[in-house]
Amino acid sequence: MDNQQILEQVKKIPPLSPVVVEILNLINSNEEVEFIILEKMIIQDAGLTGKILSLANSSFFGMPGEIVNIKEACLLLGINTIRNLVISSAVMNRFKSDYGNNLDFNKMWKHGVCTAAAAKVYSDKLGINGDAAFISGLLHDIGKIILDYYMPDIYKQVVDYKIKEECLFYEAENLLIGTDHCKIGAMVCESWKLPNEISQVIRSHHNPVDIDSDISLTDVIIISDITSHGLGYSNIENSFIPIKDDSIFKKPGISLLLIEENLPLIEAITESYINNTQ
Repeated sequence: MDNQQILEQVKKIPPLSPVVVEILNLINSNEEVEFIILEKMIIQDAGLTGKILSLANSSFFGMPGEIVNIKEACLLLGINTIRNLVISSAVMNRFKSDYGNNLDFNKMWKHGVCTAAAAKVYSDKLGINGDAAFISGLLHDIGKIILDYYMPDIYKQVVDYKIKEECLFYEAENLLIGTDHCKIGAMVCESWKLPNEISQVIRSHHNPVDIDSDISLTDVIIISDITSHGLGYSNIENSFIPIKDDSIFKKPGISLLLIEENLPLIEAITESYINNTQ
């Protein structure tokens, strides 16, 4: 399959709903957002409203009491968290469980949620601006869902090769398709006009680690992906932890101890989020 054929498949991916696009444009406009206007936009979509209120009241965000309306959710959680909730709800609605051909969508979703939870925790611990951490973790493997849905026959070969050779998905993808889920996922996020930081992290989350650079959001997603697999939230059975070498642990502040001491919190946040999105 050549690059042009792949691009044609990517073009078939449905856009986000007009309401979601309008909300994200408002939030990303760098202008002061009036919550009453944002609330009016969100309540146009009953499903989106319900998901945001459900998630806002989950222990994932640790909010005391009960949030009863979107305006209150905006005030208490802040614009960046609301953006994360809008995007996660939109993606959940866009990719239903029947998207899986060779991959189990529900397992994919849980893996993304755990990676997002870990990214949220680690970005706080490491002093990284975590505004994009949650969404980057949630969507880091979305390219796999796209490839599996739009190219099921060749992706079956990818899955079979990955299992047989015990390699990573992106290695099998590049060998058999000529591209990988990182590049495809970034293209999808760009087509949805999500923040550039998110698409860049998705594109680079399997790149070699630069141990001489400061800790980046990409580094956070790498260790979050490792954590998610380590906790058993893998997208296929018996998938091993996706790390080629230990370079990531040479960066200041990143260690196995960091992962180990935060596992209970990450697992609790993950389960809370999953229970409030079913």
